[in-house]
Amino acid sequence: MINVVNAAEDIINVFHNDAFSLDEWKTYISKYFPNDADLFINDMKQMIEDGGYSLDRDFLPLLNNVWKDEQSRLHAINAFCTVTKDLDDKINKIFGKSIDVTIVLYLGLCNGAGWALELDDKPYILLGIEKILELGWFDIISMQGLVFHELGHMYQKQYGTLERKFNSNKKKYLWQLFTEGIAMHFEQMVGGDDKYFHQDKNGWIEWMDNHFVQIKKDYYVDLNSMNPSNQRYFGDWVTYDGFGDAGYYLGAKFIDYLLKKYPFDDLLKMNIDAVSNEFDSFVQNN
Repeated sequence: MINVVNAAEDIINVFHNDAFSLDEWKTYISKYFPNDADLFINDMKQMIEDGGYSLDRDFLPLLNNVWKDEQSRLHAINAFCTVTKDLDDKINKIFGKSIDVTIVLYLGLCNGAGWALELDDKPYILLGIEKILELGWFDIISMQGLVFHELGHMYQKQYGTLERKFNSNKKKYLWQLFTEGIAMHFEQMVGGDDKYFHQDKNGWIEWMDNHFVQIKKDYYVDLNSMNPSNQRYFGDWVTYDGFGDAGYYLGAKFIDYLLKKYPFDDLLKMNIDAVSNEFDSFVQNN
């Protein structure tokens, strides 16, 4: 069963004189996640330590904007409520299965618009309203893509295997391509459009289609040296030849290729060796 929590409506006390208060935010986050509040603080600290990020330069402007941009904030909350209505019925009709998860719209994720994880041994999808506003994903179509995509990750987690540990970046990034492709296909199925990409703006999909063969060849070659500092396929902070999110496009195309051979639910249980073999075939197939 899908439970929905709108914690974004409860942020009035987090801001003093239109400015974000870290101490009040700790109280706010503890209300919703009393046993896991440190997780969010530590996630922010980790980004600052590892990625050259700064609280004042990178995080506070995003957080303060949520309060200042009331119109966008209210649009995001309305879109969230609209998109999450009757989700159980919609997913059951398409897949014949339900997903056990709590979806929370809240303030303070910062490092991404969505996060699928377990807290207290319970499945959650966390949506950070500050990142949603920064990316301009507060309309219903964009919110739909975000929510459905994260549900795709949770569907794989509950009916197959989502998380695997690897001793090489090559396997890690091949697995990421595969799991993001699974989530993209799920997103398209629930949205009722198998060609849909929420990234499709300013000729994005046309460019991707025109460069498809080159993208998959580049990804194949890049796998040998890919790491968090040089990967150019995932995240709004990197681009592939000037275009973002090429990995999500390629992942979806990879899953389209696999669906010609396997039922969707069988893909959820694939191991990395099977994925690697199929990716080799995918790259060679023009």
